Amino acid sequence: MFTRIHHIVAFAARLDDQMIIRLNHEHVDCKWIYTQDVKKFIKWPEQVRLIYMIHDILTTDGILQEWRIPVPE
Repeated sequence: MFTRIHHIVAFAARLDDQMIIRLNHEHVDCKWIYTQDVKKFIKWPEQVRLIYMIHDILTTDGILQEWRIPVPE
Protein backbone atom coordinates (compact mmCIF):
# COMPACT_ATOMS: atom_id res chain seq x y z
CA MET A 1 0.00 0.00 0.00
CA PHE A 2 1.25 3.46 -0.90
CA THR A 3 1.58 5.93 1.96
CA ARG A 4 3.06 8.92 0.12
CA ILE A 5 2.34 11.08 -2.86
CA HIS A 6 5.31 12.44 -4.80
CA HIS A 7 4.91 15.66 -6.72
CA ILE A 8 7.26 16.32 -9.63
CA VAL A 9 7.44 19.88 -10.90
CA ALA A 10 7.67 20.35 -14.66
CA PHE A 11 9.89 23.27 -15.65
CA ALA A 12 11.26 24.21 -19.04
CA ALA A 13 13.15 27.04 -20.67
CA ARG A 14 14.18 28.03 -24.15
CA LEU A 15 17.96 28.57 -24.24
CA ASP A 16 20.47 29.73 -26.79
CA ASP A 17 22.33 26.82 -28.44
CA GLN A 18 25.62 28.06 -27.00
CA MET A 19 24.31 28.57 -23.44
CA ILE A 20 26.64 27.30 -20.73
CA ILE A 21 24.77 25.38 -18.05
CA ARG A 22 25.91 26.06 -14.49
CA LEU A 23 24.81 23.47 -11.96
CA ASN A 24 24.37 24.21 -8.28
CA HIS A 25 24.91 21.88 -5.32
CA GLU A 26 21.60 20.09 -6.00
CA HIS A 27 22.79 18.64 -9.32
CA VAL A 28 25.72 16.48 -10.33
CA ASP A 29 25.41 16.32 -14.12
CA CYS A 30 23.44 17.42 -17.17
CA LYS A 31 23.23 16.23 -20.74
CA TRP A 32 21.61 17.51 -23.93
CA ILE A 33 19.57 14.80 -25.64
CA TYR A 34 17.38 14.61 -28.71
CA THR A 35 13.63 14.44 -28.19
CA GLN A 36 13.44 11.06 -29.92
CA ASP A 37 15.86 9.65 -27.32
CA VAL A 38 13.87 10.72 -24.24
CA LYS A 39 12.63 7.19 -23.46
CA LYS A 40 16.24 5.99 -23.18
CA PHE A 41 16.81 8.37 -20.26
CA ILE A 42 13.41 8.94 -18.63
CA LYS A 43 11.41 5.96 -17.38
CA TRP A 44 8.32 7.61 -15.83
CA PRO A 45 5.55 7.79 -18.49
CA GLU A 46 4.18 11.12 -17.21
CA GLN A 47 7.62 12.74 -17.37
CA VAL A 48 8.08 11.45 -20.92
CA ARG A 49 4.67 12.87 -21.87
CA LEU A 50 5.57 16.25 -20.33
CA ILE A 51 8.89 16.39 -22.19
CA TYR A 52 7.13 15.72 -25.51
CA MET A 53 4.52 18.37 -24.65
CA ILE A 54 7.22 20.90 -23.72
CA HIS A 55 9.03 20.17 -26.99
CA ASP A 56 5.83 20.85 -28.94
CA ILE A 57 5.15 24.09 -27.04
CA LEU A 58 8.68 25.40 -27.55
CA THR A 59 9.03 24.41 -31.20
CA THR A 60 5.63 25.76 -32.28
CA ASP A 61 6.00 29.01 -30.28
CA GLY A 62 2.99 27.97 -28.21
CA ILE A 63 4.28 29.72 -25.09
CA LEU A 64 1.50 31.72 -23.44
CA GLN A 65 2.38 35.27 -22.43
CA GLU A 66 1.63 34.56 -18.75
CA TRP A 67 4.23 31.77 -18.77
CA ARG A 68 7.02 34.12 -19.84
CA ILE A 69 9.56 35.30 -17.28
CA PRO A 70 11.36 38.49 -18.26
CA VAL A 71 15.13 38.16 -18.44
CA PRO A 72 17.02 41.18 -17.09
CA GLU A 73 19.35 42.78 -19.60
